[in-house]
Amino acid sequence: MKKNIHMLLWGIVLLIFGGTFLIGSLMGKNVSFFFDGWWTVFLIVPAIASMVQNRVDIGNTIILLLGVILLARAQGWIPAISWTLVIAIALVALGIYFVIRALADGRSSRSHSWTQDAESNPSHTAVLSSRRIKSSPVRLSGATCTAALGGIIVDLSDCRVEEDITVFCNAILGSVQVIAPKNVKVAYRNLPILGNVSGKTTGNSLENNIPTVTFDCTAVLGAVTVS
Repeated sequence: MKKNIHMLLWGIVLLIFGGTFLIGSLMGKNVSFFFDGWWTVFLIVPAIASMVQNRVDIGNTIILLLGVILLARAQGWIPAISWTLVIAIALVALGIYFVIRALADGRSSRSHSWTQDAESNPSHTAVLSSRRIKSSPVRLSGATCTAALGGIIVDLSDCRVEEDITVFCNAILGSVQVIAPKNVKVAYRNLPILGNVSGKTTGNSLENNIPTVTFDCTAVLGAVTVS
């Protein structure tokens, strides 16, 4: 459950949005699908998912607070605020965060560069952070890799693939790099929105019975790379 928290939250949000619109339409009422500040959902939901799935850090905290403030301002719950001040505070906090992370990573990069994972269907998320995950030699049944305002590298090269599977890659103002499993065919379903998707091809394989790994890639002002 915990590793799929971001999908659960998005499912709840979509049910609320779609359910409200559907009920209003059935009752003959003109219900607007959008509300003032609706776009802040794309800040609040990933931040909460990152807090639950990984840990609370300055990155997802800033995103959550910014989303809540923007939603409250759009709804008129708080008076007018100085966006210059908000942006300045966010930039200073991010600057401090990146400096601390750079110094910490510089000291421990040799021994803590990769996080080990033994899930057969892993789900990894990086929000305002960078992560590198190395999967153990397990039987892979699928995976989800998401980066929002951050970067993530997932190494699946040691995994065993015994049937056709799908790996979802979502880059939102960030980058996702996946090292594909060995001895598989590679296929793509791409949705680049002002973003880029690039990766390896299957090559000249003579085996027709090897499994296919389909990379379902969404890049919104971001990049997905499969190697």
